Amino acid sequence: MQKEAEKAKTVSQLRGALLAYANEQEHLGTEVGLILPPKNAAKANNLLARGFRDQAIELKALLPRLSRFKNPHLALVMIEHNQPKGGKELDRAVKELSNLGLSQSNAGG
Repeated sequence: MQKEAEKAKTVSQLRGALLAYANEQEHLGTEVGLILPPKNAAKANNLLARGFRDQAIELKALLPRLSRFKNPHLALVMIEHNQPKGGKELDRAVKELSNLGLSQSNAGG
């Protein structure tokens, strides 16, 4: 998200980049949810899938607020400060998977 969002010259471009990112996160959540992990990793895998989906939901909910901004960089700051749940779930899931000996790349994150 950072690269495309930071390149945005207008709020409209930022909105497009963030929507594409949210759709990507939603897709990742679906794909990760379909993985059949080892039993000891099932809880962390489910958390990872939920984190991706929650992040997408949270981001899409914030997109209408972008119209309040003229500066895309200020709008991005607002977005970055208003997505606590999904990001925390992702962080926790990656930590749990790492503690189980699974790498971030194997976890889809």
